[in-house]
Amino acid sequence: MKFIYFFIMIIFLSLELNAQGLIAGTYHSDGSITDNKGKVIRKSYADRYQEALDRFNNGEEIEDWPIVKKNNKGKTFGKKGFFGEKILEEGAPLLAIDKVSGSKDEILNNIAKQNGYVNEDILKLSLVVNSSEEFKIENNISSETFEVLNDSYQRLIEAGILGENLSDFDDLSILISNTGIDPETGNAILADDDGIVTGGLVSDDDIQIEGINSGASLAEIAESLDLDSSLVTSRAMAETLSAVSESISNEISSSGDSNMPPAIDPNTGNAPLPPG
Repeated sequence: MKFIYFFIMIIFLSLELNAQGLIAGTYHSDGSITDNKGKVIRKSYADRYQEALDRFNNGEEIEDWPIVKKNNKGKTFGKKGFFGEKILEEGAPLLAIDKVSGSKDEILNNIAKQNGYVNEDILKLSLVVNSSEEFKIENNISSETFEVLNDSYQRLIEAGILGENLSDFDDLSILISNTGIDPETGNAILADDDGIVTGGLVSDDDIQIEGINSGASLAEIAESLDLDSSLVTSRAMAETLSAVSESISNEISSSGDSNMPPAIDPNTGNAPLPPG
């Protein structure tokens, strides 16, 4: 009887380990796993997230990566070690924050890199474009502004800057310098012929950004707001990217269940590593 009980427990534990996806091999800080010969048996967070994002953008089912889900009461939930359930729409891939560290000023860019983005500005753009209606309302993102941002997002997809792991690049202009695009502005990819993405829905000149002179150029706005100049192709883009930073930081800080430590230490700005 004891033998049968022991045998059943062994089977149960084996199934449990397999269900959790535990793999024998060497685990790396980028989320990848290699075998004893150095062969990759699980890709990095960046590769897997961008593959999931690409599938989401194409309306395909996402496998082997956590996504935003809703419970029976319609409330969204995520997964420990990931964030985005309070920002993203249902079905969108969550972002990995496990093992991300850095100061409060560095954390968003570090999260962007861990998930395969060029920089935090494109991360924020992606989050806004794939955000839920509730998030848009809370952050006063109008349908006109959303169309402007979505237009730029779609152009980034077409250019291969979204859906691929580009975390090794530090400057968006490096990616577009060989494509016949102005590396200073990125306008050939991200904007219409007049250099401003408006979508024909809202006058970009009517958008006022707090603390920015109404006559400031896009380059001056980007520098003042510490945004990637290649991405700031309209005042709407600049306003939204700068405005949502606090909301995203707050969502990262509150990610996880009540028994999980905060993703960012409020005293130091650092993201603590998980035990072990």
